[in-house]
Amino acid sequence: MITSNMTLREKLIKCGICQKQFEDPRILPCSHTYCLRCIKQIASNHPEHFECPQHDGAIVPKNSIDKLKVNRTMRNIIESLNFNSGLIPCTNCNSLTSEYWCNNCTNNYCAQCSRQIHELRAFQNHQSIPLKEKSIELISCEKHQDEKLKHWCLKCDTSICSDCLLYEHKDHPYILLRKAAKDLETKVNIDLFNIELSLNNNINQTDTSITTIKNEYESKKLMINDSMNFLQRIINEHEKEILEKIQNIDENNNKLMEDFKIRLQNELQQLDIQKTTLEILLSSNDPMKLMYARQDFFDYINRRNRILQGLQLPTKHIYYIEGIDQIQNVRHNILQCGQLIDILKQPDETIAYYNPQLEKLIIDNQTQQEWNFERKIMIDEDMKIIADALKNNTRLIELHLPQCQINDQGAKYLADVLQHNNTLISLYLYKNHISNYGVRFLADALIQNNTLTTLDLSQNYINDQGVRYLANMLQQNRTLKTIHLSQNLIGDQGAQHLADALTYDNTALTTLNLYWNDIGDIGAQSIAHALENNTTLTTLYLSRNRITNNGVQYFADALRRNITLSTLSLHENRIDQQIQNHMINILKTNTRVTIHW
Repeated sequence: MITSNMTLREKLIKCGICQKQFEDPRILPCSHTYCLRCIKQIASNHPEHFECPQHDGAIVPKNSIDKLKVNRTMRNIIESLNFNSGLIPCTNCNSLTSEYWCNNCTNNYCAQCSRQIHELRAFQNHQSIPLKEKSIELISCEKHQDEKLKHWCLKCDTSICSDCLLYEHKDHPYILLRKAAKDLETKVNIDLFNIELSLNNNINQTDTSITTIKNEYESKKLMINDSMNFLQRIINEHEKEILEKIQNIDENNNKLMEDFKIRLQNELQQLDIQKTTLEILLSSNDPMKLMYARQDFFDYINRRNRILQGLQLPTKHIYYIEGIDQIQNVRHNILQCGQLIDILKQPDETIAYYNPQLEKLIIDNQTQQEWNFERKIMIDEDMKIIADALKNNTRLIELHLPQCQINDQGAKYLADVLQHNNTLISLYLYKNHISNYGVRFLADALIQNNTLTTLDLSQNYINDQGVRYLANMLQQNRTLKTIHLSQNLIGDQGAQHLADALTYDNTALTTLNLYWNDIGDIGAQSIAHALENNTTLTTLYLSRNRITNNGVQYFADALRRNITLSTLSLHENRIDQQIQNHMINILKTNTRVTIHW
């Protein structure tokens, strides 16, 4: 447990860019935190703005970087950890670790500096104490500099001093700051415990569902094998085909549940981070540090409670074996028997479902050109409400549905709308639970749709088979210009499918985002070959895959011929500096393309 806590602590205070302890941590609009220095360093490579490395859409103009909010909670956590470990640098030399605190100088000193400074006659009467014996200082009130912040106003939810009680907060209910911090500690601990309990219950339910899926598979497998024993050689091939289909569904069902379990485990990790954060802040014995983190805790608890209220197991795919009991009597129709029927579990329409808040939100935005439902939990019935509202809407051009827990059935509702909608231009579905089945519905719809130009399916459960559906769509679609597939499960075969579509058939796509997938050199070769003939793609993101020096060479050869690509992102792959320099020299003749290493 100690090792686990230390790992969480190290992860908590580590910048995702420099991989070192945060220095001047700043919060982006997407809630990610990075060092101010790291943000500026990356922004220096872009003429206008800084984009979050997570590619979640957060963009900060260069002239607003210094105005980013300081992550005070993170700063307090680092200060507490450094204090507890004795790693606070000396104020004077800034090179050795502080050992003493001078109450008169109000500075931290290493042993050497403390001795040298206080040997001077003017400083000999100063009171120096071991740093660990330093008492926690109350912060001075900004409005009344002579008073310390000792109280907490219950009406205004802010720290106040004694003078504040007489003036600005007169007659307001209040308690001591330490009492407020203690009450907050109790509340947060209880809420975190309840979240942990709920997550564990969901994991147990997921384990049970995984076992049920496996048992169902084994039962149907036995039934099929027993029936196929009556058939001749040609029927054995039919048997193999059915089993493969069932196995694919079983694997997909298990994958859905395993991914759902991973998601729950990730929530547990986030919970551990919150608990660790609380533990660190409490260890400082400084109630103000805890109160600074008050809103962060409340935001996390409220957000997780909303998620847990709508948490449901992924919808597994149900199937049945049609006609299997007729095999002995209907041998001449044997090839029609045992056909796999793949269906999605449909919501029970006999049960009336209402979501007044969602319906009011739709009515209030009926005339708007943009709808944003980000982080609102959408069960199947909610997606049907949205789809029904879109059928008669002729003004909406942008639909944002990220982090809504949308599954394949929800994707199907949207696909039904896309077949007939002629106004929607952008559809954002990142961070949902859409698998290959949902992608198939969307891809089929986009073959007929001639208005959508942007589709974001990042951070879903899409693998090579799902990409195959999209590639088939791209061969026929003539309007989709941007498709985001980052942080999915796409490998070399998926890259091959996309390359086939881009080689000759597609003449519309300009931006393809494959950041953080599982594409290696074989996939890179396929895409590079497509670039030799493609004349429309201008931006290609392949960062954080498995591409090595060999894969880069394919791109070097392709870019000698390609005349349209302007941006190629390859950072966080397995590419050494030597091949990067070689690539730069080769591309001196092609100044149109910018490569991000």
